[in-house]
Amino acid sequence: MLELRDYQRASIDALYEYWGKGGGNGLIVLPTGAGKALVIAKIIEELLSDYPSMRILNVTHAANLVGQNYKEFVGLLPFAPAGIYSAGLKRRDASAQVLFCGIQSVWNKVAQIGEIDLVIVDEAHAISRNSDTQYGKFFDAVREANPDSRVCGTTATDYRMDSGRLTEGDDRLFDDVVYEVGIGELMEQGCWFPRGSEPVFPPRSEPP
Repeated sequence: MLELRDYQRASIDALYEYWGKGGGNGLIVLPTGAGKALVIAKIIEELLSDYPSMRILNVTHAANLVGQNYKEFVGLLPFAPAGIYSAGLKRRDASAQVLFCGIQSVWNKVAQIGEIDLVIVDEAHAISRNSDTQYGKFFDAVREANPDSRVCGTTATDYRMDSGRLTEGDDRLFDDVVYEVGIGELMEQGCWFPRGSEPVFPPRSEPP
């Protein structure tokens, strides 16, 4: 069984605390290489444990990330009701309770996928400020199908690719950054190393 590193556990707990206080759409900011796929997998695993009927989508902009996040999750919970909806990966498991998706494949397929309770966006900085985009149309359809749906995201930077912070502006998707840690702090903890050096992380300790 894999043990979360302290900052990974802290990021997840910060999201739960934020929701517990009535917060809306929270954003977790972790540097590249900090294990966002495991954080996403753990959030889904724990939410399914508490809310077994919850419908969760993890959406991102690249097929390799869809596959990476799916693999991390089924490695953590092998018998979970998980699927992939990605043309690049040649899978369209629309009815899966937990669905790992490419935005290019699902932006106009919400009616086919059905009602969604939570969308977790990976690489959230790829979301444009323009609502007339694939992400914009996707979230409009999600909210129309389920007005109580919620969004959270992970990213290495809380700035949009085209303009401004993800948590600013009338058209923002995320309300607050709930947790952020930088490369410098992780290096001090021995949890991040410059590109090309090994190991990327120190070995995880096994549970007692």
